[in-house]
Amino acid sequence: MGSLLGVARLGWPRLSRWVWGWLAVVCGPLLVPTPADAWVLYQTESGSRCTLRWYPSATAGSAVADVRISVDLNGLQGISAKAVQAETQRALAQWQATQCPATATTAVQALPITLQAVDLAAPTTPGSDCANTAVPCKKRISNGNFIHTIGASQIWPYGQTIFALTVVTFDQCSGEIIDADILLDDRDHDFCVDLCAPGQQHLANTLTHEIGHLLGLDHSGAADATMDNSGPSGQTKKSTLHGDDRQGICAAYQGGCGRDHSCAKKPAAPVDGGPSGDCAAGRSGSQPSPYTALIVVCVVALGLGRTGNARKRQSRENSQC
Repeated sequence: MGSLLGVARLGWPRLSRWVWGWLAVVCGPLLVPTPADAWVLYQTESGSRCTLRWYPSATAGSAVADVRISVDLNGLQGISAKAVQAETQRALAQWQATQCPATATTAVQALPITLQAVDLAAPTTPGSDCANTAVPCKKRISNGNFIHTIGASQIWPYGQTIFALTVVTFDQCSGEIIDADILLDDRDHDFCVDLCAPGQQHLANTLTHEIGHLLGLDHSGAADATMDNSGPSGQTKKSTLHGDDRQGICAAYQGGCGRDHSCAKKPAAPVDGGPSGDCAAGRSGSQPSPYTALIVVCVVALGLGRTGNARKRQSRENSQC
């Protein structure tokens, strides 16, 4: 996979088994839930349309996935790294507490995943590492899941309207998530923990939403949901999960194709993507690879507090998260 290219208006519907580098998703989802629900899951482009999710370690012998997230030891302006870690753990606990309803084959059960904010550390480069030097990379491994804080001395190439984004590396066949990182723009935006001053972004609100993406959820159409795509400054409603969020995460983790799912090889996607006006993505290389990365952005329009859908219209000056 290539280096981080930044945010562009690239689309999700034309994913293939090819190296694309970093993919910015601001377009419509592949999976539309039933009319009674508003949650949306990310899917692979494989014929099985596998949902993205974490799976238990193939070697640990556990039925529960263990997802550990480290926090940037630099913290945020006015918020210590320890405080960021505490807010991260609280946000993780919101998702961890989900109880999934009984199905035809299972009783009521907790999510098959353990979420922990484990330590403070110097972050690695967002995204995964290659397990060997082969070109193309035959196997991707996690270089650690991180909450990155991008300070004044660092580069934030996504523009001043984007205050947070999540990078998810996953297997394009099975949908298994390999690595995930959340980036917070501490250069152009201020975050707050309790009461927010005008223009500040509530940290717990932001983290709880971004962790939904880290787990495999797209934006929801439910206005009160944590995965709603609005992101005005001072917003706090996303700090507590809505029933729609719980339904969505249960759908992801009570399903899935399984780590060993196999896919037929597909031809390369057109370099220039789809027809004019469509959401499309190109490839940065022509070597087959079973991995790609997804970037989901949180956007806030400077000086505006309205909500909107920038996935459909890039020029719309509304808030998106």
